[in-house]
Amino acid sequence: NIDDGATVIPDSELILEYISREDNEMTRSYDRNDAQLTLKIKAWRKNVSEKIIPIGKRAVLGGSTEPLNKLLAELDENVEGPFLCGDSITAADCCAFPFIWRIDQEFGVDGKIKEWLDVCEK
Repeated sequence: NIDDGATVIPDSELILEYISREDNEMTRSYDRNDAQLTLKIKAWRKNVSEKIIPIGKRAVLGGSTEPLNKLLAELDENVEGPFLCGDSITAADCCAFPFIWRIDQEFGVDGKIKEWLDVCEK
């Protein structure tokens, strides 16, 4: 939960949205008016909610890992490095990290996604 004295936000996606609009250390590290970067952040967050979470969950619960491996290979091409969308941490990294970390713990990841995960874990 975020509680700034006036607003309580209980959902992690809503928290990321709230943080992304506020002036803080994370948002000062990149240009919030950069439309192309904003689209990249939104695309990663959409991929997390619509692909990584459901496909990863099925794999963790005993389903086939083939769809997960295919998805990770596709997403690997989109990692700009050292963070998902370039040189600065964004809401995309905050959104993706817990889910990709869990997948790495369960199955392992490689490529640029593994390099990104290693940077985030430091």
